Amino acid sequence: MNFKAFKDQALTLWEGHYKRIADIKVNGIRTIQNGLPVIARINDSIFFPTIVFFIRYKNYYVCEFSGVSNTLQELHVIERNLADQDIHQHLNQFKGDTSNALLELNNETSIVHMFYANVDMSEIEERFPTIRNSERTISIRSSSSGQTISVPDGTSSFSIQDTIFVNKQDSCVRTRFILNLLVVKSTVQKNELQRMFEFHTQHGPNFNISRGALRRKTETTESIVLSQFQNLYLLPGLHETSIGKFLDKHSALIHKGFATDNYIYEPTLKWLAPSDQPRKDINPDLMIQRADKYYDIIDLKTGELFTKSLVVGERERRKLSAKAMEGVAQLANYREYFTHTDNAEYARAQFGITVKKPKLILVIGTLDNLDDEKLIAACRMFLGEDFTIMNYDTLVAQILL
Repeated sequence: MNFKAFKDQALTLWEGHYKRIADIKVNGIRTIQNGLPVIARINDSIFFPTIVFFIRYKNYYVCEFSGVSNTLQELHVIERNLADQDIHQHLNQFKGDTSNALLELNNETSIVHMFYANVDMSEIEERFPTIRNSERTISIRSSSSGQTISVPDGTSSFSIQDTIFVNKQDSCVRTRFILNLLVVKSTVQKNELQRMFEFHTQHGPNFNISRGALRRKTETTESIVLSQFQNLYLLPGLHETSIGKFLDKHSALIHKGFATDNYIYEPTLKWLAPSDQPRKDINPDLMIQRADKYYDIIDLKTGELFTKSLVVGERERRKLSAKAMEGVAQLANYREYFTHTDNAEYARAQFGITVKKPKLILVIGTLDNLDDEKLIAACRMFLGEDFTIMNYDTLVAQILL
């Protein structure tokens, strides 16, 4: 089965599955009690995903869901082709040998509502405060080193749902909150995919509404969304546009994280000002409205998980890494756009955007690779007060506050 056929069939199957769960949430489910047919009502909160990733890896196809909504929405589909990369990159928080992994996913393994950790709980709660609110009833602790997940060559399919993995390498602690994940061999055929889907979602007389959707008694939507957001920016190989799309789909994160009542996501601003060289249109990730109604500009990069530090050089010669400087240059270009009257008028007329001494905010990296003290030293020489650089963990902290 080619990748497009997998995506189309899997999307159809999952959409039907979620529609059935949404119907049960409203109307209840038929069951038998004391030998009599009854309608059982669902008292717990049921949450649906908002985004689905279809990713092609070497020998495997991945379908993973993200985002949280109280109601069923049309899924936003994101596709990625990583056919030259190994499936373990998608599953594990770090690169490395999987021979000593905490969990081996053999053929048709189905992991549901679990917690796996290679690190003390105190370290996890400090870095990932939303985990404290987890309602998982089973916790497996281990002191072993290495990766969390291993997939043997003979595995044809496996699924992971509502499960947290936490691992540590050196001083870096990373989590992986998997809402709903289905992985199949790329050689799968149409009838096989149908059977695998039914097996992993428990379709049949004893339909399980917990498969694929989150079922909670007390955990809040905000806590689940934050967990999903941290999972997203700690996902290896993720493109920065996926982070922006997630934030836009869960706008409360933007409102709280950047203290704004209004924002515009990815406006296409035409470059109209005269120039010797034609300039490309710009697409700032976020335009954030301040209390004075003027807008600030935000550029979103990835967590740069495989970069040890985004600040390089010795104490007196510290500077930003090439990837961080790319974001700084992009923000400077956005700022220049608004210095031209024709451009500024276009932004105002088309989007209601007005700019006056805008703050330029770059979001990149994590606490693991962006040290505040080193960052201040690196920025002191060439970045003015209008520039701010923050990591994603700091953004989460601002949301919680």
